Amino acid sequence: NVAFASTGEFVVVWESDGSTGTDHDYTSVQGQRYDADGSPLGSEFQVNTYTTYSQSGPAISVDSEGNFVVVWESHGARLGRDCVRSNIKGQRFAPDGSPVSGEFQLTGSAACIQSGLAVATVSPGDFLLVWESYDSRGTDNSDRSVQVQRFASDGTPMSEPFQVNSYTTGDQYRPELARGMDGEFVVV
Repeated sequence: NVAFASTGEFVVVWESDGSTGTDHDYTSVQGQRYDADGSPLGSEFQVNTYTTYSQSGPAISVDSEGNFVVVWESHGARLGRDCVRSNIKGQRFAPDGSPVSGEFQLTGSAACIQSGLAVATVSPGDFLLVWESYDSRGTDNSDRSVQVQRFASDGTPMSEPFQVNSYTTGDQYRPELARGMDGEFVVV
């Protein structure tokens, strides 16, 4: 997954089975910053700090000031608003790639699976998260639904999650998210 800053610099994040960092248990989330000409800026870095089981499926968004947020699916975590099987975690970084927050948990309930995510910045620091959920809030109790929620830069919820899909038979999954210049957004 890749996101561009207004300067032309960009950041790439991916799932790795062979981390350069401290995560050697299944997969980790790695990142690399690049100059506008494609030259690496700094070295590859590990995004996740929780290292038990798989950390996978990252998504990234850069705000107007060059800060970026990375979100990913975390398996096996037992922190905060935890899920038994998987949940979504995030971490924010400054334009130079240094962490500006600790890792934070974004979704979770008593027994759930949260996956298939996308992220978009709303204003400097604030971001929207969209994901597929097996324990839907709303009217979709058939199987997976698509949920969206707004978060502050530190991962604190600024809204309750809400169901995006109105069709509720079977699975609703693999959401994508785009934000317009005026702050409106579209989920597909």
